[in-house]
Amino acid sequence: MWLTLLLVASGTGQLWQQRDPRLWARLPAPVAGRIQLLADSAVRVRLPAEPLIQKALEGQSKGAPGDRIITAVAALFRALENARSALGPGAVESEITAGAEWLRAGGTAPHLAGLRAAAPNRQLAVAIAMGTDLMTRGWTENDAAAATDRFLTAKATDHDFLILRDRIEQAVRAGGSPKAAVLSEVRRLEAGGNRP
Repeated sequence: MWLTLLLVASGTGQLWQQRDPRLWARLPAPVAGRIQLLADSAVRVRLPAEPLIQKALEGQSKGAPGDRIITAVAALFRALENARSALGPGAVESEITAGAEWLRAGGTAPHLAGLRAAAPNRQLAVAIAMGTDLMTRGWTENDAAAATDRFLTAKATDHDFLILRDRIEQAVRAGGSPKAAVLSEVRRLEAGGNRP
């Protein structure tokens, strides 16, 4: 509700202290103004603003009308808020951004919170991105979260997660099962075997 009120208030011709030149060069002024307001609001509440700018520019490059761009950016703003709430006040920008993508891919906040609980003292952006990638490949959220959680519990590093992504790509190209590739790497880590 408060977000809607802020957007309505933005129509008063208010000037922003720092305009993002990319918005104002590529979007109609009323649309740029509303996106700028959202970006400024993100900065004020310590959320990453760059994903909002990029979402607006992506919409413009695809020829989306202004109202759809504003709606999409506002939805991303809410996802960023929800991701930070799930990941805790200590979450860094890359984690919040990855968490928002998790939510936008169909994931839920409780599973994000569960990943934080599984690894409270490490940076989770790469791990969350890996889980999101699994969901975009058709995995259920439960399966994606469970695989990511098992990797975290097995003390997988960011490098391990990136290697896993490569193994999944190789499996898909060879006509194999992404799930088999994930389970193989999970077993390797849980057995304390050599990391790839």
